[in-house]
Amino acid sequence: MIESDIKINVLVEPSLKFDFVGFFSDGMALVRKDDDKFGFVDKTGEVIIAVIYDEPIYFSDGLARVKIDDKYGLINKSGEVVVPFDYDWMGDYYGQYKFGLTRAVKDDKMGFLDLNGNVAVPFIYDLLFDFNGELAFVWKNGKEEGCYINKNGTEVTPYEYIGDQWRWWVYEPTHEGLTIAFKNDKFGCGSFRKWLKIMISGQ
Repeated sequence: MIESDIKINVLVEPSLKFDFVGFFSDGMALVRKDDDKFGFVDKTGEVIIAVIYDEPIYFSDGLARVKIDDKYGLINKSGEVVVPFDYDWMGDYYGQYKFGLTRAVKDDKMGFLDLNGNVAVPFIYDLLFDFNGELAFVWKNGKEEGCYINKNGTEVTPYEYIGDQWRWWVYEPTHEGLTIAFKNDKFGCGSFRKWLKIMISGQ
């Protein structure tokens, strides 16, 4: 038997109050009761966010997406509503708030909200993806083509240069500053900044 000096301290005693307890994130753990409602507890096991929500996402940067009465919004760690429950869907992955925006759907159109609930990019798009740095990829007007927008919602590339939504993943600029583009059934790869300049100026 190998002896270890590692000690495990129980922060939250086992409880029969919940039928599910998730991991801690931002000092809060997701919990669920048998009626399939969710809330959050702190590291003492105290319920901080009432167990009344559906489809929660773990806290990240002090915010969590939750759903109530079939509408989505954002709450803070005190349980206060930061973005009202006015939306048919909101961004659903952990860590999504690092760029200060979240995707949302309202009346079958997509846009971006800032973390105070203000509309940052208008709800005019059929489909859009999260920002990767300063740009996000979008489609609108039922087009197969898409383009990039900046955080002001300005379309910075023409639609004609980009392929259809089933190939969206190749157009995200990488952290190394490169991107892959698709045109006329051909792919290419190069400097994203140079490619963007060509897209905008046509030269």
